[in-house]
Amino acid sequence: MEKKKINIRVPPNLKTIRLDSLVPYSKNPRKIQKGVPLVIESMKSFGFNVPITINNLRDRVIIGGHTRYAAAKQMGMEMVPYIELNHLDDMDVRKYRLADNRVADESEWDKNLLRNELAELELNSKLDSEWWKKTGFDEKEIAQLLAGTLQEPKDDFKEVGENLETPNKCPKCGYEW
Repeated sequence: MEKKKINIRVPPNLKTIRLDSLVPYSKNPRKIQKGVPLVIESMKSFGFNVPITINNLRDRVIIGGHTRYAAAKQMGMEMVPYIELNHLDDMDVRKYRLADNRVADESEWDKNLLRNELAELELNSKLDSEWWKKTGFDEKEIAQLLAGTLQEPKDDFKEVGENLETPNKCPKCGYEW
């Protein structure tokens, strides 16, 4: 069965390259499968706005954009935008690849600003009942955010210097300290 090709907009100021000429980095430690459907939805809605970064035009190994690559492949795209990062040596490419993925992990949401942004989107999207699908959040998350009830994962880790309770029990006599 042949894949149905989906036409995705690419900003005209970006250079494009054949998707099948790109080489995914075989040691990419990032698990991307859960992100692919979200990226597909985003690309369908907004276009392919963030180029795939590659090491050079000779090797064409992907530095950043493995999820975008997988999404483009799944949608049957032939050409994708790219940026060549040929100013980086091999060690810097490996470090940048990790840093590019890691720094997003350290970002946090300002819950009040996010709630306000979502409320404005909801208010201005009354004719589009599925507006939320284009945000990357699911319907339940948005409802919780708008209600102010989204719970952050509890951080039970105590810093060194806090009163750390570490009960111990002797296995022979049962003495506890």
